[in-house]
Amino acid sequence: MWAIEGGDVLFEWGWVRKGVVYIDGGRVAAIGGGKAEACPSVSVDGLFVVPGFVDMHVHGGGGASVWDATTEAVETVLKSHAAYGTTALLVTTYPADEEHLVEQVVAVKRRRPEGGAQPLGIHLEGPHLNAARTGGLVPAQRLRPLSPNELARLAEAACVPIRLVTLAPEVEASLELIKAARAIGALCAISHTEATYQQAKKAIDAGCTEATHIFNTFAFAPNARTPTALQACLLDDRVRAHLISDMLHVHPVFVQLLLRVKGWEKTVLITDALREAATENAPEIVRADDGRIIGSTLTTSRAVACIVKGAGVPLEAAVRMASYVPAKALGLKKGIIKPGWDADIVVLDRDISVKMVVVGGVVVFADGVSVKGVPSEF
Repeated sequence: MWAIEGGDVLFEWGWVRKGVVYIDGGRVAAIGGGKAEACPSVSVDGLFVVPGFVDMHVHGGGGASVWDATTEAVETVLKSHAAYGTTALLVTTYPADEEHLVEQVVAVKRRRPEGGAQPLGIHLEGPHLNAARTGGLVPAQRLRPLSPNELARLAEAACVPIRLVTLAPEVEASLELIKAARAIGALCAISHTEATYQQAKKAIDAGCTEATHIFNTFAFAPNARTPTALQACLLDDRVRAHLISDMLHVHPVFVQLLLRVKGWEKTVLITDALREAATENAPEIVRADDGRIIGSTLTTSRAVACIVKGAGVPLEAAVRMASYVPAKALGLKKGIIKPGWDADIVVLDRDISVKMVVVGGVVVFADGVSVKGVPSEF
């Protein structure tokens, strides 16, 4: 057993000043206050101790991409994001033909690489998307209907579960795909869509509970009499909205509007990170030659910092949206610092920069914090 002591700890019910978190066997063993007793400890005086971040949308990082379709590339992604507070994530594929989709999912292994985040499973973003709403994802010709049979073959080939499927409800046979995805235990999300309000509501009724990068790649209402999938997702309490919170993909006014409508309880912070993320001197955002935004270089810690500083969201709510809400969506015992739950923990300074990361009870990153005598992987 070992402990983290001295920081302001975000427990299930709120902040505790000078809290202590005891960790044993990969789980939180106990919580309390004062000084740690009878075990090695890490002192984090003056810092925030929060649950590890869970990112449901990661295409790349550290210079590697899921598109590379190698185990080495996926491990680089997992390691690079762990250093920025992401303790678990969904490896997110790119639309492709079936052969390359299989190569992408096969590259994801169950084992967490040393120093890396835990791979929770796969997020299939497409190819069942509207070619008119590709955004910066891929060329439109890579988008096509995904049949239930192909989904089954992908699930059989994969070493980890397919946990999320993003689709456009207006693409042919979408309701059949939703049914098939739910049958294998995957969540379904709406995005890259020009669906009508009615089409989106049918998809939600069929089992879509998520909206991938809300506002982005959604058709806004053409007039005040014609609602679209965007309004359906915003107004339906069954749907969680996944937000790229860099304040560049979505204006702070729309972020504030989203939180008025959904609250933090139904909002998930995502990065939608490309290979440029989690690298030194990463650009603020990835743009095409014509200036269009085509990708994110966010890390989850920066996603939290941006929504706090750019939209005035309290740190507690921002952390919950990056940890508890996605973990709850995926049915995990993560996202809360609570006895019996996974010991995935992030230590932040007052500027919301990462100072230490713990995955499964093991320190995988530390900056300016002494971790001598406690389990670590560096």
